[in-house]
Amino acid sequence: MLVCIIAVILILNAGLRTSGADYEHYLDMFKHPDYFSNGVEYSYIFLSKRMHTFTELLMLYAAIAVSMKIFVIQKNVLLPNLSILIYYTHFYFLHEMIQSRAGVASGFMFLMLFFVIKKMHKPAFICYLLSVVFHYSFFFCGFILLLSTKKVYVKLYSMLFFVAILKYILNVSIIDILLGVTSGPLYQRLGAYQFVSSQGSYEEIKIVNFIFFVQIVILCVALCMIFKKKYLLSRFRIYFIKRNYRLLILCTNIYFLGLIIYMLLAEIPAMAFRLSEICFAVEIFLIPYFYYLFKDKFVAKIALSTYSALIFVLYQVILT
Repeated sequence: MLVCIIAVILILNAGLRTSGADYEHYLDMFKHPDYFSNGVEYSYIFLSKRMHTFTELLMLYAAIAVSMKIFVIQKNVLLPNLSILIYYTHFYFLHEMIQSRAGVASGFMFLMLFFVIKKMHKPAFICYLLSVVFHYSFFFCGFILLLSTKKVYVKLYSMLFFVAILKYILNVSIIDILLGVTSGPLYQRLGAYQFVSSQGSYEEIKIVNFIFFVQIVILCVALCMIFKKKYLLSRFRIYFIKRNYRLLILCTNIYFLGLIIYMLLAEIPAMAFRLSEICFAVEIFLIPYFYYLFKDKFVAKIALSTYSALIFVLYQVILT
């Protein structure tokens, strides 16, 4: 019951907003859908033409995004309350309050993750297609369908991580290569990212920063948990059932690739932030595993709640 109340509050808060970052841009697209038809997903144009008011459209997007994420969390996660907290502090304000299209797309991506670990390939692929329908950037998420749920390819990812660092240090350009091998909506999206970055809408990426350091720590802890599987199974056998262990591995694979993408595309901040942000969204499922690393559960709750609060404050500073 409490979760339902929380979901309703989140939906109303996002759907009834009347200002904020990207609000005017979304409003312009709603008022002039045909003008923006070449650069915006058809789903947004289609729905805009069928909603009577802009608030109705925002409510629809918020209802789909929030309800889908809460549903997935409630049905599939070890500690749903903690996952909901992380969702709110880390991603709600970015997705549901600013990037409404990405919010719905990420909801389908979350559902896709659980079809992947259950090896239900057709539903997973359908969810992938639906995520792309709501936001073209999620075309990139197709790689998730190919990831292993049994092991993390640490050697391969470490090599790619080193290449990404080297590319960043040497300032090697990758955008021209990507534009040369793509076409259609994907080419337009890449061009848009390049244009936005050139206008200074995003700050230049500096690899050495607090959030990146925190993400490295999260990855290292997740890897340690995977490598210490026998210890964890003996200590928390009731929690680490097979399905949940596969989710830990899948999310760690995605998270590792997110860090690589962040550095690899650093020359295009708009694209680097958007694509890595898609990968980092799995923190909603990944961080609750850390709860079981603490012997004292009260300390675990305090530690993870404090972490969530700090990230929330930091993100609010960044977004404003």
